[in-house]
Order: sequence, then structure tokens, then C-alpha cells
Amino acid sequence: VADGIDITDGNVKFASGHGIDFSATSDASGASAELFNDYEEGTFTPLLSGAKPGGGDVTFSSQIGRYTKIGNVVEFSLSVLANASTIESQSNEFLIAGLPFDAAPIASQYFPPCSLFCDSGFNQSAATQGYIPVLQNDTATIKIFGILSAAGSNSNVVRYNQLGTADSAASLAFRISGTYRTA
Repeated sequence: VADGIDITDGNVKFASGHGIDFSATSDASGASAELFNDYEEGTFTPLLSGAKPGGGDVTFSSQIGRYTKIGNVVEFSLSVLANASTIESQSNEFLIAGLPFDAAPIASQYFPPCSLFCDSGFNQSAATQGYIPVLQNDTATIKIFGILSAAGSNSNVVRYNQLGTADSAASLAFRISGTYRTA
């Protein structure tokens, strides 16, 4: 079609595995795909993995997750508000599970950090200068790291027993947003 296609009503639909082919355009060095074949928006439920090893459930006031997937890239945001007294003070790693897709496997690497906003329940101390959420390779999980001020070590995995849970905070509340490639 020389002048393009005009659609006055309705949608363009492609069979699975098909899409818009950009192979007629010039390639950048290292290009591996030129077919745009996926777009999706949706919601997911973020979970605190390992927060109740003794059994039972963490009580949440709010668990909100939203995402947009374009090709193999996922942009997401999540917000969690949990009753801190229902989180067991264990040495399990502070993990957020339930992202909508597994992150792509990249040998011996973590993905770049996401952004984290701590609302409440995080113990900020002289030893921990801040927190970094990092997507985990080949999973739908985020691990929280603490930025340390101690010489010789710049980060350490945060564990549930290091949070300000029942003793010092009524809630554990945080927001995370980020972007990652899918498997």
C-alpha cells in the first residue's frame, strides 16, 4: 500500500508469533530481532517471600502491582503495605516475589537496581545508609540490599529480622518501580 492504511474503526490483530516486521530498516550492529510482536498491560500481586516461615500469612492492607510489557521489556511499579507484626523476625532474606514475568537469565549477574521508596518499617541506622532493590536473574523476584557504611563492604542482603517490624513500626510500607528484560 503506497499511502499507508487507514482504519476508521476496530483493531489490527496478528496471529500468535506475528507482528510488525521492521526488517526493511537498517540494523544496528548486534541486532537480533526486528519483529514487534508483543504488547501487554496488566496487574500483579507482590508478595513478601519468606516472611512467615513458621506458617500462616502476612496480613496486607494493600498489595498493588502494575506493568506494561513491550516486546521483551517490562516496566513495573508496585506498592506494599503490610502489618509488620505479622512478619516473623527471621534471618530469611527480604524478597519481593510475584513479578509478572521472570527476568532474563544473564550469567553471574544481577540486573540493575530498581528504585525504592521506603514509607515505614525500615530500620535506618548508622550501619545502613539506604536500600537498593535488585532484580534476581531468571526469576520473578526482587532482593533488597542495604548500603553499608562499613569499610570493605558496600552492600549486604537485608533480612526480615533487620526490619523495624512489630517492635518499632506498625507497618512495613514501600514502593518499587523498575524495568527489566524477560526470559
